[in-house]
Amino acid sequence: MNHRFQPGWAGGPGRPVGSVGGRTKALRLLDDMLAEPENLELLRAAMLANFKANPMRFFRQIIMPLLPQEAKLQVESGGVVEWKSLLTAYPAETAPVATTSPAAN
Repeated sequence: MNHRFQPGWAGGPGRPVGSVGGRTKALRLLDDMLAEPENLELLRAAMLANFKANPMRFFRQIIMPLLPQEAKLQVESGGVVEWKSLLTAYPAETAPVATTSPAAN
């Protein structure tokens, strides 16, 4: 049987060593922008206004996508939501390590 895609072969050599993808470039640009104090203040003010307008939407659309999958909220029996800081939920020696393949950038 002739297979179009051979097992173990991804179809090409992949990204050249040292090159970066669009996501990495965008994150570097964002980091450069936020290094400016006035830009950081503008972002803070915009995020605060967004939060005040609709806290649940802010949490779902802004905060949740930024959290690692391992981050959890603990809901107690009385309906009280306890936010666990990633620093206390995952002490340094047990913190999950994010790994990405070069192709993901």
